[in-house]
Amino acid sequence: MGKRRQSSISLSRAMTLVVVTMVFTSVIIVLIIFNLAFRDSLEKAAVTSAGQSVEQVALTINNYTRDMTEIMDKLYMNSVEDPDSQEELFESLINIRDDVVMIATYDMHNNNTGIWSNYDTKEMIYTNLSLFSVPSNASGGISISPPHVVTVLQDYYPWVVTLTKTAEETFSNAAKIAIDVRFSAIATYIDDIGIGQHGYCFIIDGDGNIIYHPQQQLIYAGLKSEDEENLLELEDGSHIADGVIYTVRSLDNCNWRIVGVTFLDETVAERVTTMATASVLIFLVIVLLTFLSGSLFSYLSRRTSYSSL
Repeated sequence: MGKRRQSSISLSRAMTLVVVTMVFTSVIIVLIIFNLAFRDSLEKAAVTSAGQSVEQVALTINNYTRDMTEIMDKLYMNSVEDPDSQEELFESLINIRDDVVMIATYDMHNNNTGIWSNYDTKEMIYTNLSLFSVPSNASGGISISPPHVVTVLQDYYPWVVTLTKTAEETFSNAAKIAIDVRFSAIATYIDDIGIGQHGYCFIIDGDGNIIYHPQQQLIYAGLKSEDEENLLELEDGSHIADGVIYTVRSLDNCNWRIVGVTFLDETVAERVTTMATASVLIFLVIVLLTFLSGSLFSYLSRRTSYSSL
């Protein structure tokens, strides 16, 4: 009789151990699969969000540059068709558009033939940072310069980009029109774009030069850097490397590229850690309940065995 009691007790314990082990293994597998799927879902959501932010920046800057190139084309056509109205048209544009700082014309040898601005021009001009050549493959025959300071105005040095168009034929002793447009509007807009808590956007050109970066001062001070060479090799779209999502979008009217930087640690890892912690707590509760249920089953089995004896 004692042997049968011992055998009954061992069997109930064994079954409890088997049940607990099966539940333990099943819960572990389910939680691992769930957390991997959850992380993948968060990464896809982060990529989508970053792509939308960068696309919005690109759309805004594209619209702005398209607007300015259309104005440039109209200035050129009017100067060719009605040279006598050129000065009046230039002055009207300067007065209407607050973002237009200066309009200048040049002959085929890049000698200045006229400057229109609401600000006084220097009597002696030694350098002109707004003078740019237009590459033969420029879209629409118009080039957009990197940001720079206007150096030909008296006691006024605004930060601008220069849109330059080379004329197909000389008009009013000019072969080139250049418009200096304030870059502050674009810079302010990019500064306001946030992707996650610490993500940001910046602009590079086709040669890998940083056109604008919201942390430009840190870059100049050598406290921050971007991998421009590798960014040049990336196609438009989102790319994940070293825990960072790089979203790249080329602009339509110039060789600029918008680059969005999103840190996975703050957009994904933090939520995954929270979910993993919750999963562990759920796991412990399930194991505890399974163990208690097994113990109760073992206890009832022993009672039944004793009763049958």
